[in-house]
Amino acid sequence: MKALMYTRRILYVLITVTTVFLISCADTEAGIFSRVASETPISENMTVDIQGATPSFVVRLGTTYYAGIGTLWKKSDTDSPAQWSKVDLSSVSTSTVIAGSGAVITNTLFVAFSDSTGSGLGIWSTTDGTTWVRVDSTYPAAGSTLRIILAANNQLFAVSSTVDTDLNESYAIHHFNGTSFEATSITSDATIGLPNSVAYANSAYWFTAGGFLLSGTTTIITNAPGPADWATGSTVAAPLAATYGGVCAIDATGILVSGRNGQLFYTSDNGASWTSSTEFKNTSSKVYSFSIPTYIDTTMVLAVGTNGIPRSDIDTPPTDGYLEFDFATGFTAGITKNVAHDLLSNAVNFSASLAGLSVTAMPYFDLGPTQKVFALTDGDGLWSNTYGDAAWGGWVRE
Repeated sequence: MKALMYTRRILYVLITVTTVFLISCADTEAGIFSRVASETPISENMTVDIQGATPSFVVRLGTTYYAGIGTLWKKSDTDSPAQWSKVDLSSVSTSTVIAGSGAVITNTLFVAFSDSTGSGLGIWSTTDGTTWVRVDSTYPAAGSTLRIILAANNQLFAVSSTVDTDLNESYAIHHFNGTSFEATSITSDATIGLPNSVAYANSAYWFTAGGFLLSGTTTIITNAPGPADWATGSTVAAPLAATYGGVCAIDATGILVSGRNGQLFYTSDNGASWTSSTEFKNTSSKVYSFSIPTYIDTTMVLAVGTNGIPRSDIDTPPTDGYLEFDFATGFTAGITKNVAHDLLSNAVNFSASLAGLSVTAMPYFDLGPTQKVFALTDGDGLWSNTYGDAAWGGWVRE
């Protein structure tokens, strides 16, 4: 009898262990990581009011970050607890002020504002975050709409648009000369898309504008030679008629462009030759759509957000936060993503934070002994990751 009871007990233990093992194996990776991460303080200091927001930009002036999250928000390095607060913009407008895009040039913050009705308020600047001054009250010209401001190499550009009677939109790029916005050679172009990012390398400025690349000086900007597998520089070859996601500089000579077709493109000779990657896909073989890339030079990591903006009525790309690439050996056609997600984070932290989200941009700030990178999401708030003590600390919700 004792032997029988002992045998039954052994069988019970084996069955219990096997059941636990099977449940663990059947659990998804995200599920396991989510349970572990529930004990991790990734939301410890988050600002509840922006938890489900869609940030449009993050910049840094002095020791304070400014973010366009509907209106303009700020957070200083010395804030305790680390919470974001709204900036007083009563001197700009008495109605609700929307901060659409922003840039910092040396010690001045520039922001493109509109009001709650959608009416443009122009571009304003501040050196202290308190006193605001309208920049060039004649810009944009009557009949034009300010769309975005962009900056690279301490130079500020502004993009405006006009719409004709057939609803065709034309774009113009202006350069800020320190006093006013001067015209560039892109004055009224209906063939390009909205210029959404700019980078500077090899003494040239590069813009992504829908299916076109533009490059040149501060005022002479023309269509640039695109990657070899892009037809006429305007549309990507079949099967995906995608457009460019964004551009970033790699050190002093390289330009890297992301595509909404899930490819990356690199040139170090001002577009005379390009190296193209393969299409990056998720585990279901669906092609990603890349947003504006970010190169973190201190750790030689390339981070590219995946966004869920539809490419067509029947093509909504998959999202998985961002893909990261080890750039220590440079760019090759066979470059592969870092599956482990351990260049900026780790698998547990990534799964509990940005995995599965749509990320539109990842602004990076080199603060000397430390670095900081943000992730701007579509409807899932603002996230950040700080580098210190020779390691990244992991993503936390702002």
